[in-house]
Amino acid sequence: GVLIASLIIAGLIKKKDASKETDQITTERLQKRTIVTSVSGSGTIEATASENVTSTMTGSKVKSVEVKVGDVVTANQTIAIMDTSNLEEQKKTLNAQITALKKQEADAKKAAEDAKSAADESASSQAARNQEAINALSASITSQQAKLDADKATLQSMKDTYQSNYASTPTNADAIQYQQLILSQENLVNTEQTQLNAMQQSLATLQSGGDTSGLDLSQLTGSGSNPLTTYDGTIETLQNQVKALDDEMKKATVTTRNGGTVTAIRVNSGDTYFGTSIATIEGVDTMQVSAEIDEYDIADVAVGMPCRIKTDATRDEELEGQVTEVA
Repeated sequence: GVLIASLIIAGLIKKKDASKETDQITTERLQKRTIVTSVSGSGTIEATASENVTSTMTGSKVKSVEVKVGDVVTANQTIAIMDTSNLEEQKKTLNAQITALKKQEADAKKAAEDAKSAADESASSQAARNQEAINALSASITSQQAKLDADKATLQSMKDTYQSNYASTPTNADAIQYQQLILSQENLVNTEQTQLNAMQQSLATLQSGGDTSGLDLSQLTGSGSNPLTTYDGTIETLQNQVKALDDEMKKATVTTRNGGTVTAIRVNSGDTYFGTSIATIEGVDTMQVSAEIDEYDIADVAVGMPCRIKTDATRDEELEGQVTEVA
């Protein structure tokens, strides 16, 4: 009604003025143009390449964090460094034990050779042969006892380390590996104890006046076992433990696989690390936007269509992209 009234008033005015002046006529050239339909929506933008940086050194302390939120990092850049002082102390102890065992091995070898010579030597009397064998075997027993004590100390140190660093996560891969090392050390201690018992029994036999004729090296140094071979096995076990510690310490430097921007730091220097994410790195080369649009606009959107994106960070600057999925 209002629209029609407006049109009549306009006609009367024109009729009244027609007697006074001629109406002016304007023309407009028609042009063919494309009607563009656009659809807008709001949502979130995130990186398509996201990395949570972790470490296998569960139970260790974080020595330092080398980046902060907002830093742009490259592939293989150091993110954090784990504290290896405990591992280094273990390695120092093991190396000291290896050095001591090598000396004991040399002493045992000399004692065994002396024992063999004493057994083979044609003594003037049975008492003399017995005494020579007793002296040689006593020296071997002393050396064997020292080795056993050292390996027991190593076993206790390993158990203490396990209790401090791995007991809270017994199913962790590192904890299981350390449990196997402890089991190996326990077997070694039990074997050495059995050998020592046999050597002490042999000494008791000699001291009671038993015949030493025909005794060989293995009889004088342990029942059916050459202690030099045992030394070699013990040293090899300790060297393998040193290698395992070296391999573990190489993991102390935690790096990122890919480059990007640090968006989160979840640990601090001095924290005990429990296997969670240390940091999150978001790649910035390719971003993904998840946006919601009105239901009646979905029919106008298809995969492959170009789109323009504005963000709070870029403000009026538009980013170009294309539709990859319509759900």
